[in-house]
Amino acid sequence: FLSQIFPKHNSYPSDIIISLMILLSTETVNIFSQNPFAIFFDVWYNYEVDRKDYYAAEKRRNGVFMLNIRKIRPSDRDEYISMAREFYATDAVLIRVDDSHFEATFCELIRSEDYAVCYVFELDGQIAGYSLLAKTYSQEAGGMVMWIEEIYVLPKFRGLGIGREFFSFILKNRPENVKRFRLEVEKENEGAVRLYKSFGFDFLDYDQMIIDFS
Repeated sequence: FLSQIFPKHNSYPSDIIISLMILLSTETVNIFSQNPFAIFFDVWYNYEVDRKDYYAAEKRRNGVFMLNIRKIRPSDRDEYISMAREFYATDAVLIRVDDSHFEATFCELIRSEDYAVCYVFELDGQIAGYSLLAKTYSQEAGGMVMWIEEIYVLPKFRGLGIGREFFSFILKNRPENVKRFRLEVEKENEGAVRLYKSFGFDFLDYDQMIIDFS
């Protein structure tokens, strides 16, 4: 039954189970006169609010939130570096980088948009994540290529469709001289592959080789 209510969870936090046991054992609650699905949903909703997962709970309630996608500002330095550090600690990257790289990237982003641009995601005024795009020219593509180098959403804001909103945003606002968007993805990441394919992305069957210089 729980797997139907919480299909995305392979295991359930102990405090949810405890809350359910207390609820179902309370004499003042007659589960036969109420919708059991509503009861279970209220327990889950209250659990999320108690854990300060406000936006995830509100999304499940009514699907309404205010998302703003804007370019990075000098005042975003600390939060940008913190998010970049978190991103490079995930399984999404193969190479760990030194903090000096984050500082250098931020300085370049503030200096100009010649080589890269960064978008910040704001949800009701709170920074929820970012995406870093790099610019190259491609004869194969016949013009400029935007590499979607990084896209990161803070854990408490996940599951709200921010990634999908961002892809809609960059495709809608694509400069005319940009002839291709390009990104990297592991085929095993089926959720990401489905998202990208829904926007028209397809696999480009090249293997990459690199050489780094200090």
